[in-house]
Amino acid sequence: MKISKIYELIKNRFGEKNIPNLYLSSLTMQLLVTVGLIGAAYYIGTLNSSGTGLRAGAAPTAPTQGAPRIALTDLPKLAASFGVKEKDFNKCFESGETKDIVARDEKDAQASGANGTPTNFIFDTKTGKYKTVVGAQPLNVLQAALVEFDNAEGVFDTVTIRALDNTDHVRGADNSRFIVFEYSDYDCPFCQRHHTTMQQLVDANKEVRWVYRHLPLDQLHPDARRKAESAECVAKLKDSETFWKYSDKLITNQL
Repeated sequence: MKISKIYELIKNRFGEKNIPNLYLSSLTMQLLVTVGLIGAAYYIGTLNSSGTGLRAGAAPTAPTQGAPRIALTDLPKLAASFGVKEKDFNKCFESGETKDIVARDEKDAQASGANGTPTNFIFDTKTGKYKTVVGAQPLNVLQAALVEFDNAEGVFDTVTIRALDNTDHVRGADNSRFIVFEYSDYDCPFCQRHHTTMQQLVDANKEVRWVYRHLPLDQLHPDARRKAESAECVAKLKDSETFWKYSDKLITNQL
C-alpha cells in the first residue's frame, strides 16, 4: 500500500488538521507499521529539520521534549511529596490494586471510539449533546467547540460513554454546564501540552468540568499504564484532589 493511501485513511478518520497532534492507538499503529513502514520513514524524512513540525498546512506543531520522563522507580518519591506513605503506596502499586480502574477507563475509551490521545468528549448538560475534540488543540478551538452547542446548525456526535460517577476525578464546579471527558496517557507529549490547555480552559470558564480518564497506549509508552495505576493508588490512599496534584506533576515530568 502506498503511503499516500495510508495518509488518506488517517485523514478520513481523524481529519487532516489532527494528524500531527494525535498519538494513535496500538491497533492503528500496527496497521501503519505493517503496511507502511518504508513509506512512513520516507514521510518522516520530510519533516522540518528545525523541529517545527510537519511542513504541510497550518497544523499545530509537535511539542518539544522537555525534562526526561519520570521513571517508575521515582513514583514512590513523587507520591510521598503529597503525603502518601511510601510503604502504603508500594503495597498498592505492587499488588495491582488499581489495575481494574485503569482497564475500565480503557474499555470505555474503546467503546466511545477514542483511538488516540488526547481524545476529549464534550458533554452539554443543557442539550444532552456531545462533541468530540481530538488531539492537543489550542485553547481557542476548545472555546469555539463550547459555543457551537448554542448553534442550531452545529455538528455533534453520537457517543457511547460512561456517565460521570463518584469514582471519577473532576476539576471544576459541580453544577457547570459542560463536562469534558478526557482520555489521556501520562507519557504522551501531546497530552502534556493538552493538560496545560485544559487547566487554562477550566480556569477561564466556570461552566466547564474536566474529567480525567486513562487511555495508556502500551505500544508507544510502555510505562504509561503503570503510571496510571500509580495515580489511582494516590487517589485511593489520599483523595481526588491529591490525584490531580500528582497527575499535574507526573504528566509534566516534574519530580
